[in-house]
Amino acid sequence: MRFPQMPKRAFEAHELSDGTLQFLALMGALLSYRAAPLIALNELEASLNPSLLPALASTIARAAERSQIWVVTHSVELADAIADMTGVVPREVVRDDNGTAIKGISRLGQVDDDD
Repeated sequence: MRFPQMPKRAFEAHELSDGTLQFLALMGALLSYRAAPLIALNELEASLNPSLLPALASTIARAAERSQIWVVTHSVELADAIADMTGVVPREVVRDDNGTAIKGISRLGQVDDDD
């Protein structure tokens, strides 16, 4: 890998940060030639520089044109960016005395559009 600041120096994988490697792996999965029918991404913002979230959201939106994508994230910024680009409403997982549920969806699967 080469960086614009050091065009004559090639970096090996072991020299890159965990976040950079994770970002490159995500790009490979999301932009692959043969898209998977389902891609599940769990807490993908971990180790990523926050400045990469808009590019990641854009890539997820683009990949969602070819695959079904499930994203689990703690990043409101990432969820909002994906929602802005796709129109898909993010849902919050909540835990209470009755267990774990998705806010805005009843236990029978009915969606409350007011949420």
